[in-house]
Amino acid sequence: MKPLKEYEDTTLAINVEEIIKKSQGTRLFIYEATLHTPEENIGLWGLDGIETLYDYINNVHHMPKLKFNMGLGDYIYRLFPYRNNLEMTIRRIPMKEHGIKKNEKEKIQIKRWKVIFNPKNNPPVAGSDLQHIERETLNNTDMPEIQVELVDRHAEPLRVKYHSGIYQKKKIEDVIRATLAYEAKKVIVDGKPAVDALEMKKPDNKDEIEHIVFPSGTLLHQVPTILHDKIGVYIGGLGTYYQEYRDKKTWFVYPFYDEKAFDEADYRVIFYASPQDRRAQLDMSYWEDDKTLKVVVTGQRLYSDSAELDQMNKGSGFRAPDAEAMMLKPHELDVKHPIANRSRLNTELIDHDRTDNLNYAPIMNSKQTANLYVRKTEVLSYQFAQVDFVWENADETLIYPGMPCKYHYLVRGEVKELKGRVLFKHVFSTRVDRQDVGVFRTVCRISIGVTPQKEFPTNEYIDRLKTERDHTE
Repeated sequence: MKPLKEYEDTTLAINVEEIIKKSQGTRLFIYEATLHTPEENIGLWGLDGIETLYDYINNVHHMPKLKFNMGLGDYIYRLFPYRNNLEMTIRRIPMKEHGIKKNEKEKIQIKRWKVIFNPKNNPPVAGSDLQHIERETLNNTDMPEIQVELVDRHAEPLRVKYHSGIYQKKKIEDVIRATLAYEAKKVIVDGKPAVDALEMKKPDNKDEIEHIVFPSGTLLHQVPTILHDKIGVYIGGLGTYYQEYRDKKTWFVYPFYDEKAFDEADYRVIFYASPQDRRAQLDMSYWEDDKTLKVVVTGQRLYSDSAELDQMNKGSGFRAPDAEAMMLKPHELDVKHPIANRSRLNTELIDHDRTDNLNYAPIMNSKQTANLYVRKTEVLSYQFAQVDFVWENADETLIYPGMPCKYHYLVRGEVKELKGRVLFKHVFSTRVDRQDVGVFRTVCRISIGVTPQKEFPTNEYIDRLKTERDHTE
């Protein structure tokens, strides 16, 4: 029987050590915030934490949540009266490894946001007797926690911008570029276009469409989704997201399920799942190797795969009437009556053969359509798995929407890999005091959609591993 490899002898361990060695140090930052009202600028020194949810499947943009403490008098007299007209500038200052000195080699990020103030999440003021007490007196009595949401000032007008028009004999890619890129550049914020770039994977649908009509009231950011639902863009679903990446304000258009994306992408990421007992927590967790981001992930990993159950209940394919066939010659004329030709009337697809050879392709009950891309997306979604994990001491700005990725892990002492895309990240930046310096450490929970895992550790393997370790000790 082949002897088991120790972790230190695997290529996974070699890659992890290389990342730690070449990493630029602990990812610590100082966040400085200034609140802008119509009357003054207020420096905020009691920042507590920043939470940001990036949902690359269901949303088109993110809205960070920020918590800070403020004197009760300043809150009542300086913030609350202007609660519907607030902005905030946040300076993100990179620090060196121990969080004491600034890292002069990295650029300070400065961004101005629109502030959304929700009265339900903050101390009530209206009708209170506190408004009759002097500001300084109130400041000396309490420092309430204030919570606000932030909206990118460039994304805000794009989110509510409408578009209408008629496109004749155009390809899907040309229409998306003409709307998201060209129309969005007409939106000016601070004297500059709200969009710098459009990053889009080439559509699977390369047909020239006779007529595409967007009626009045169509939101600009919904154009790719409407095209996918009505005509079809990608076989693997479609996401649209606005995010700043490498100093460019960018629209991203991408499929959700795409195992080939990693080999075709310029910027990509590899996640290395290190055993938790070897690397419980890492200060130096990533390294940018040219255009490939390499990240070490440790604990709290979760693999979810319902492919077999979904294929049993929902099928590994589909059968559906083809609307385009109805416009051609779907039947043959006989002396008595026309004879329908099934191969001309229907589209029937099995994505792959199941291991038990029991292939189930249900009849779609939806109305007839020529858009088979949405149906193929549904079938493909049954065959992808989800991996959730935590990236500690992270720099979340290095991950863009739908970023192609690989996930490396160990099975029976051998390194295996799964390919897919980043579909979700939940970012927490929390305050960590280092020698009287308030710095922030970022933890990022990431979800990726990947091809399903084919090998799992067996009981025999686990027993052998325990025996060999006990024998070594």
